[in-house]
Amino acid sequence: MSYKRISPQPIAEGGTNATSMTDTDGVVYFDGTSLVTTTVGSSTQVLTSNGMGMAPTFQNIPPSTAGPAFSAYQASGDSVGVTGSGTIFTVGSDGTWTGGTLFDTAGAFTDTTCTYIIPQSGVYLMNAQIEVFNTDNTMTVSNFFINCSVFGNIRSRTVQVTGAAGRYTYSVAMLANLIATETLNISVQLSGAVSDTASVAGFSADFNTYFSAFFVMPLLS
Repeated sequence: MSYKRISPQPIAEGGTNATSMTDTDGVVYFDGTSLVTTTVGSSTQVLTSNGMGMAPTFQNIPPSTAGPAFSAYQASGDSVGVTGSGTIFTVGSDGTWTGGTLFDTAGAFTDTTCTYIIPQSGVYLMNAQIEVFNTDNTMTVSNFFINCSVFGNIRSRTVQVTGAAGRYTYSVAMLANLIATETLNISVQLSGAVSDTASVAGFSADFNTYFSAFFVMPLLS
């Protein structure tokens, strides 16, 4: 097979069907007739398809579409007395949560009552820890809950306190499908000594009692 010496050389004969490339440092693509170059992008931009019939272009990376999240803690020295009567105490229900909010991307956390209203349906990773002080060998921290208004207690932890009076921390974590407008909070239940009380919340340092939730992905069916 022989080739004619013509300009521009057809693509079928190994050419570009173009007489020049106009954009130095552009990316070569086929426009349906000949090989041409894109306009030159800038640093950090990415080459992006604009759909059928449209030339690709360099564009800025779109902003993150991460879902809502919050993280809050109880300040040291702020606590409330809870008896060992078996009553479930919802942390912050008496307005004693006076810690701080590290971040709350959707503005859905109420820092005085330690409650979070789910702003967007999806799968969330929830974490919580609580500090209990002045328990003794007659008391049991029988349950520590992350509560959900629709699904109830989505996770509980049972821990037997043995030994002398002291300071203990308990933590819990859970992945769950949550629906927008559901309410999250945390509770603790002490049992075994009706006349005794233990202090619940941040005692020795900030962050010993904390609560957080992070959107992970859309709802799972």
